Amino acid sequence: MVKLKTIGLGALAAVLAGIVFVQIAVVPKTDKTMNPVLEHASYDITPETRRLHRQLRVADLHTDTLLWKRDPRKKHNYGHADLPRLRKGGVDLQVFSAVTKSPKGLNFGENAADAPDQITKLALAQLWPVRTWGSIYERAAYQAQRLLKLEAEQSNALVIVRSAADMNINDGRMLTVLLTEGAHPLEGKLENIARLKAEGYRIMGLQHFFDNELGGSMHGTSKAGLSEFGRKAVLEMVAQGIIIDVAHSSEQV
Repeated sequence: MVKLKTIGLGALAAVLAGIVFVQIAVVPKTDKTMNPVLEHASYDITPETRRLHRQLRVADLHTDTLLWKRDPRKKHNYGHADLPRLRKGGVDLQVFSAVTKSPKGLNFGENAADAPDQITKLALAQLWPVRTWGSIYERAAYQAQRLLKLEAEQSNALVIVRSAADMNINDGRMLTVLLTEGAHPLEGKLENIARLKAEGYRIMGLQHFFDNELGGSMHGTSKAGLSEFGRKAVLEMVAQGIIIDVAHSSEQV
């Protein structure tokens, strides 16, 4: 009995050690490899350019920051944007995208929708909530909730844009907008449009790198147009006041 108990504790310790290793070594290394920042010489910026930059409202329309476990409040020398680097760059509005599914072998030409999903592995490796492991909707909800937590901390000085009026906020806080990379988080249910809106999303892509229930992707296999569900979803998004993004949609869509 004592020997069995010792073996059990040893196995548990090995599992915990493996989890810790993945968290502190594998995930950051993968992040750095996939999202490098290239070193370069300092740019020669003229005084006129600096003055112009200070007068502009600068917007960046895409970052996958919420996909990675890295703390957005801290400055990093790799990876997608974090709050310190955005502020240093004078960014006034940042769109945060939510990637929820990514087929293995991802490429611009053709991706099968039923290929093994890499985001499932990433969710497991980063210890996302269990609800996200098998639900694309919950992955979108979780990433929105990460941004909500940042908004709730006043020291982060950011606000999630929920209405046209919010675009006029000019009190020093950074404006942020939530975007779904494709509408597969709907999981075939029109009611999930309202649920995602309640989570804070105001822009929804119809497709990403693969075909989904709404129709064909530019990078998918069918190159099809909107499905019947896709047509209903578009009409519902319009009714809900959601901005529609067709960046990855097929020409037929």
